[in-house]
Amino acid sequence: MVPKNLVLDELVVPKNFDALLDLVDSKFRVEHEATTLESLVLRPDGTLQTPAGEWQITLDFLESCSAAIGMPLGYAHRISSDLFCENFARRQAETTAPITICRVGHVATGLVNDRTSRYRPACTADVLRTVREAHDLEFRRASVSFVGVDVEFVRPGMVVEPEVGDVVEVGIAVTNSESGDRHLKASAYSHRLRCTNGAMMTDRVGVARWPNDPRMNPAGCMLAFRRNVVALCDKLEAVSALYKRAVERPVPDVALWNLWRRMAQFLPRSRADEALEITEEERRDLQQVVRTRDTREAPALTRWTAYEVHNRVTHSAHGQSFRVRRGLQELGGEFLTRAASWLPAASAN
Repeated sequence: MVPKNLVLDELVVPKNFDALLDLVDSKFRVEHEATTLESLVLRPDGTLQTPAGEWQITLDFLESCSAAIGMPLGYAHRISSDLFCENFARRQAETTAPITICRVGHVATGLVNDRTSRYRPACTADVLRTVREAHDLEFRRASVSFVGVDVEFVRPGMVVEPEVGDVVEVGIAVTNSESGDRHLKASAYSHRLRCTNGAMMTDRVGVARWPNDPRMNPAGCMLAFRRNVVALCDKLEAVSALYKRAVERPVPDVALWNLWRRMAQFLPRSRADEALEITEEERRDLQQVVRTRDTREAPALTRWTAYEVHNRVTHSAHGQSFRVRRGLQELGGEFLTRAASWLPAASAN
């Protein structure tokens, strides 16, 4: 499915908030073209013809094309680019639908099916300016790519110190894509100063979403989102409570095994073992114990605390690609949230 000259995703890490705004306003400014699926001409050389012109494409765009014609993604990745384009040409006429093409410069980065309602993404630059102006938030770091924008803010003075000298800042993370990949969302966030690890908490802790009601105009959506962010910021003390409880809470073996399985979706197995600081033999023994134990028995406790394991997960996100890094940060936040609801285990290893 992947042409040899396919455009690779670009990732830029701005040094400050002004540099971030400059990127989303210029190099990564997204334009949208409303058209129909049958009007597209997809070529095996990695180019796309639309009524507005000719564009290069990314892997994300090809995957959105696959979804638009109902082609399983696993099958789409296995076939040649020539066969993929042939399938697309045959099936696009059968799947007549209004669509929006998302472009960054000369590159088509996304395709959105507008069958239910016209695609109306939130403008990232406008949202970031509003969030920064309306709330007491300090820019910590961000990344910008064809896939979308991730921005991490902390609230000055809102910190938790689970262990002496180990300071964790608390704030919110704003993620958005104007290319159809994700909708605008703000989540509770933590930033560990010792290792610069970041974690995104689950929606159960708190979340602010962009309203997607077609009856609302952009100004109304922005006002509603600002209110949602205010409500989210009022809930951030819950993140501090999660860290305080995690320091002395041992990890049940079944929770550790489930976490490893999730990490193996983002990392090779050996890397997942290394990240959690367990050997392959230990991991196999853990799997055997969990699978053969009577379901009526309580899980055993491992030698690690939830805080230790959480930090290992988030630390493994360093140096990873955009999607893997974000996935591991979300996994670390989810693990910390789940730890608060674990039932007492019957025994310890």
